[in-house]
Amino acid sequence: MPKRSDVPTVGQVISRLSRYPDNLSAGQQLRRKHIVARCPELADLRRRIAS
Repeated sequence: MPKRSDVPTVGQVISRLSRYPDNLSAGQQLRRKHIVARCPELADLRRRIAS
């Protein structure tokens, strides 16, 4: 189970999903990749936001 500090807040998830990838640091891009890999619904949302 991840440490509480490793679990992103709702605001962090929304920010990472809604920002253009080039505006995210490498670490933020990696965290976003992990978020969408764990949740197909968020992966779908990310694709919709991007289009």
